[in-house]
Amino acid sequence: MRGKNMKLKQKAVVVVSITMILLVTLFLSFLRPVLLKESNDLDRDTAIGEVRRIENNIQSTLHNLGKINRDWSIWDDTYDFMVDQNPLYIERNLEPETFANLNINYIIYIDSEKKPKLQVGYDLDNKKIVPLQNDFYEEFLPAIKSVENTSKELLVMSK
Repeated sequence: MRGKNMKLKQKAVVVVSITMILLVTLFLSFLRPVLLKESNDLDRDTAIGEVRRIENNIQSTLHNLGKINRDWSIWDDTYDFMVDQNPLYIERNLEPETFANLNINYIIYIDSEKKPKLQVGYDLDNKKIVPLQNDFYEEFLPAIKSVENTSKELLVMSK
């Protein structure tokens, strides 16, 4: 009788195990697509949120640079510098502290003929003025040539 009992217990364990495996398999086969969809939706929503935050950061930076650009562009000193390139303007207005305070790496003055009047670079990490290649300003010419596509905040052109 004892031998039959063991066989019956073993059969019960096998049946219960197989049933559990089938139930888990069925449960996972239906639940997995739902979980994957929710996970994908969450990842997409997170990525969209990150992109929006980056876009807002860029827009804020552009707005701040535009305010600085407008402010500097209406100074009589800046206008005079564009006419006569007086070195005193550079000494008085383009000190390392100016770049650090404005948190900018370079400033470029380009005349109405798209020629550079001045371009100065600044290394924010090492806090020193750095030379720019003579053709550095050319990176910005496509934006200047298509003024209708250029942010009016960033580009103030003299007539």
